[in-house]
Parts: sequence; C-alpha cells; structure tokens
Amino acid sequence: MSKWKNNGVGNDRNRKKRSGAKEVRGTTKDGNPYFGVVAWNAGKHGMLKVSAFENANSTRFTNDRGEESIMLLFEVINTSTLAKHLEVAQYKFSTGKAMLSNLGKIISTKAPNGGYFGQYKKQ
Repeated sequence: MSKWKNNGVGNDRNRKKRSGAKEVRGTTKDGNPYFGVVAWNAGKHGMLKVSAFENANSTRFTNDRGEESIMLLFEVINTSTLAKHLEVAQYKFSTGKAMLSNLGKIISTKAPNGGYFGQYKKQ
C-alpha cells in the first residue's frame, strides 16, 4: 500500500503539484549572462514565491572538494499576506540545493518532477 493518498485513483499522477523550483539562466539586453533560482509552494498558509538572482554582491566560490557554489539573496513573498522575507543562502550547483535556515525551507532544483520547495526536517 502506498504511503501517499491518491483519492481512490490508481496512481499518484493525478495529485496536484504543490511546489516547484528551477534554475534560470540567460543573457541581459547588454549581452551579460545571468543566473537565478525561482521556486514556489502552495500550502495551507497561501502561496510562497521565491526568487534569487546573481548580482554584484553575489559571491561564487569552490570548496575543497571542488564543488562550485554561489551566495544569493533569496526573496520569499507570501502572495496572500504580501509578507516579504529576505535571506542570504548558499546555492550548490552540483546538488541544485539551497537551504533557507531561518524559514526552515529547502529549495531543490534537481528534484524529480519539476523541483521542490518546502520544509526540511532536521535529523
């Protein structure tokens, strides 16, 4: 028996998607490349939208294992209450993950089925 509720349907494909995340890459009008992360989550407290784009204050670095990361300013907006939260977090390119510690949320752009933005549990 599946641990997921599927409302009597034979498979889980008919379940509504509640979160997503992706990397955004492109070039500006000036021809300069840019990088960003966007995510969303539809929960019981409303829709949360997240965006973070590389700017002059962003720092790219490589750790001692050779993994490249970037520090980004993440803006989280609750579309119901219009409350805004800003948080600086590390985005690791190899895993596609950023942890927003103050919110208790994680963004994973490489998760199957369009990415994930939601709570994480400390173990």
